[in-house]
Amino acid sequence: MSSDFSPAVAEALHSALKVAPHGAIAAFDADGTLWPGDLGDEFFRELAAAGRFLPGAERDLWSAYQQRIAADKRAAYLWAVQRMAGLPEIEVATRARDLARRWESRLRKPMRALVGACRKAGLKTFLVSGSNRWLIEAIAPAAGFDVANAIGIGVEVLGGRLTDRAVEPVSYAAGKVDALAARAGGAAIYLAVGDSPTGDHALLAAAQFSLAIGPLLRNEANGRGWLWHDFEDEAA
Repeated sequence: MSSDFSPAVAEALHSALKVAPHGAIAAFDADGTLWPGDLGDEFFRELAAAGRFLPGAERDLWSAYQQRIAADKRAAYLWAVQRMAGLPEIEVATRARDLARRWESRLRKPMRALVGACRKAGLKTFLVSGSNRWLIEAIAPAAGFDVANAIGIGVEVLGGRLTDRAVEPVSYAAGKVDALAARAGGAAIYLAVGDSPTGDHALLAAAQFSLAIGPLLRNEANGRGWLWHDFEDEAA
């Protein structure tokens, strides 16, 4: 495992993985955890800039999106996916793969190494995110995950085109735990890694061992006995 973690965190993770129950879950958030920045936000921005949203959308989609995030992040992230209604799934998937290739250089090496260590320890590794599922599936292999274990917010597809009908559970906040349960058949969450006080708190609280990332979770991690680490690449 990468030495970029502090010695105390690296040793704690090593010890936890030595006794990890085979077949349990290691669950990783994506944005802000595996890389700095928000992949889903960038995808939404690029689609808006390309004029790919259907007529009738707000004149300034980015401002509308930011206002929704300030009010209710779960609803905002779902809304961003629903705005793609009418687009061909093949176009969404192609654009997702293109952005994922450009984003791969942002992957944090210590996190990539931790994913590999979890797999070696016999854990089922899952990537679970509030970004759209086409993006998460596109970047999963580069981050060390099987595509089948990549979970993001989705909508139903009809006749090869996206609709605005949400696929439940929506993978944000408690929905991440629900989505893992649905995908993994109820296997226990042994290790969880995340950075968001709102989006990842339920996931971190559900795990036997938790690694909180970034300054927003430092106090919570100290109070709950979670492992904590901060990266110095947020400007990347």
